[in-house]
Amino acid sequence: MNNQVPIPGCPTIRALAFNESGVIEVIESDVRRPGIARVVEKWGDPDSSKSVVAASLTDGNVNRLLVVARSNSEIEFRNPRNGETHFTKTCDSCDPIVGLHVFTNCVSELDSTRCCKLLTCTEQGNAKIDRYIVETGQSIGYSTWTVSESCHILCSQVHVDEEYSIFGGDHAGLYKCDLEAGQTIWTAPLHYLWPPRISCTSAAFRSRGNHHLLVAGSNIHDVSFYDTRGPSPTHQVIDLFLKKPGLVATPIRAIVAGPDENTIYIGTDSGDIFSLDLRTGNAAYFSGISIGSHRFTNFNYDHSPIAFSGSIRFLARHHEHPLLASAGDNCVNIWDINKARQIAKVIVDNNLSNVIFDHNSYGEADQSHAEEKGGDGGPEAKGGGDGGPKMKVYERKRKATQSPNYRR
Repeated sequence: MNNQVPIPGCPTIRALAFNESGVIEVIESDVRRPGIARVVEKWGDPDSSKSVVAASLTDGNVNRLLVVARSNSEIEFRNPRNGETHFTKTCDSCDPIVGLHVFTNCVSELDSTRCCKLLTCTEQGNAKIDRYIVETGQSIGYSTWTVSESCHILCSQVHVDEEYSIFGGDHAGLYKCDLEAGQTIWTAPLHYLWPPRISCTSAAFRSRGNHHLLVAGSNIHDVSFYDTRGPSPTHQVIDLFLKKPGLVATPIRAIVAGPDENTIYIGTDSGDIFSLDLRTGNAAYFSGISIGSHRFTNFNYDHSPIAFSGSIRFLARHHEHPLLASAGDNCVNIWDINKARQIAKVIVDNNLSNVIFDHNSYGEADQSHAEEKGGDGGPEAKGGGDGGPKMKVYERKRKATQSPNYRR
């Protein structure tokens, strides 16, 4: 299968894609093949009983750790550089895990022993923080609490400061937890007038610097956003989809915060990807739909739909580059969020459940490629540090394709 589509403009990146057959695929775009993202490694053998349901990667430069939860109730602790498994834990199969997070701030050396801390949450709302010794897998303590006794959890996210988390579920439930205290400190329905069948299918913190600002998407194509400060938290709803007879609303499967607290990126079950300005309700489409069959409220179409991406299951935003990765069906797309255009596409063998940018490993990949060329990266890595003549030609072509007068 041709699993790469060259599109000029893709920078050097590394991402991990997780699919329903249980295989982890490593995707890279590097200096050897500029503009092309491709699968360079596959970890594990296909097994539908071990499909990936959640994954988390530490964000530091040292003692890095990848944790993967599977549908057979196993949790794997891996080296994100080479996929080597440190150890595996088995959980209660009667209450499956729906979300997890490995703490970056707690993967450290204690008395020459490497330890880690892991948050998990199950479908029935049971949250748990475990502490392990990485070399042996030995548990060195844990704490538990119940997020909600009446809600099945469907989605979760941990704030960048790793002190708070949010959980969303059925009955339009949204819950905020203090991870240090191990308790739910705030709860709100998505919409006070919604019937019980409405569910929170995705949730995110809107700001890296303010854990009070939340946003949630529903299975009826609505977005709610909150400010949890004060005795009367503010709550607003944007109706993305005006229901018509015989027309089924599309669930929002993924939400990720933008570079500022007023912009979010949304992925839906029908393959739509768009940015949404929460102040104005303006949407800029990256991919998706037939405009004629949908009606929106107070929306300006800044970009026309340009591609169909399949059902979106997960979105990830790059911390350093203005990039967005989408996992939809058997395809990973990389998008330039400033121009709402696709810059790379990778086709894989099975439907995807998750994608994560590995922000701290692509430099290692470039170095290993340079070593393969004799330590200096070969002729393509020479030329005063600018990539040599081949890279200069490519850079001129890339700039030409970005010109407003360029036509494909």
